[in-house]
Amino acid sequence: GVSLGLFSLVSSLMKTGGGPLVIDADAINSIAAYAPDKAALFKKAKRPIVLTPHPLELSRLTGLSPEKINENRKETAERIAREYGVILLLKGNRTVITDGETTYVNTSGSSALAKGGSGDVLAGILGAMLGQFEHKIAIERAVYLHGLAGDIACEKMGEYAMTDAQKLIIRQAGNEANCGSCTYDNGFSPQWLR
Repeated sequence: GVSLGLFSLVSSLMKTGGGPLVIDADAINSIAAYAPDKAALFKKAKRPIVLTPHPLELSRLTGLSPEKINENRKETAERIAREYGVILLLKGNRTVITDGETTYVNTSGSSALAKGGSGDVLAGILGAMLGQFEHKIAIERAVYLHGLAGDIACEKMGEYAMTDAQKLIIRQAGNEANCGSCTYDNGFSPQWLR
């Protein structure tokens, strides 16, 4: 849960070198509750930070209302990513992935993924992909496959019958991946999706 201890652990991990650090859920909320200068904390990180909030978590971190965040998801995500020096995955309808300069909007996924535990599944996929690929490609792949797995599970079992385990149809999602669900601001489509 949200605690000073979790904040201390995450902030100490941010100060050590190494691979990308995925910060999600209670880690985000602990930073929101205990960091006196959130932007400075992220900017001083010695490793890439992948921040994965949904609008309410981003609201707690920034002070912006979830409604304000959702009014301009892309622009808000880009501004926060630049201000904090992070790669930001703003979860929700059309998950926005940005480092503040390059922005990717994922179009796989549906409201079937808007259930408790779905973000935990995404965090697990992110961790697995980050262990195999350069971090920007890993993040794009993880978000796309998570959404596609949700689409496939929803089609097979229905939006309301899905469980976290059912969302993990990653092998089938990987086999069915195509570039039609991914768009970049500049029209670029990542090679792995072609």
